[in-house]
Amino acid sequence: MDFRWLEKILRKIVRYGEISKVNYSTGTVRVTFPDTGIQSGEYLVLTPRTSKDKFWNMPCIDEAVVCLCSPFSNNKGIVLGSYYQAKDTPPASDNRIKYLLEDENFLEYNRETKTLKFKSDNIVFESSSKITCTTPLVECSTALTTGGTIGAGENISAPDVETSKGSVNAHIHNKNTSPTTAMNE
Repeated sequence: MDFRWLEKILRKIVRYGEISKVNYSTGTVRVTFPDTGIQSGEYLVLTPRTSKDKFWNMPCIDEAVVCLCSPFSNNKGIVLGSYYQAKDTPPASDNRIKYLLEDENFLEYNRETKTLKFKSDNIVFESSSKITCTTPLVECSTALTTGGTIGAGENISAPDVETSKGSVNAHIHNKNTSPTTAMNE
């Protein structure tokens, strides 16, 4: 029995191509298939979540993708995902989860060291109530600015404390009483 007709249809169902257009408002793309040079219609993009929780990350122009296509129409299909190739190599070569952006900023989780790392020009955390940090140590390598008060359930240690009135170390007490001079007199 001759199954060449079936092979021909199957070759039209799973296809490899490159993103040629992205429509951000509809969440669709057009794909150009190198074997024919033909551009597809608007294809949907498979994504992990779309209902109550949503995930948004559209592919880039020229990104290599695998598509599931209708064998009867070049206008119906879905992009299943991207794949690595010689010109687009993986951003890590070990057991890390890494999301590397074009501008070299990234989010990375190292499973071995259990370290979550962010790199970006600006990082913003927003909360309508509070942000809790449960850790034995918080370290800032540069200035720390607050728009409110800082409180502590333990002692705060510092070589000196500067206020708008001057240095705490600069004022002097007489025999465990009040300071003899006000700060910045």
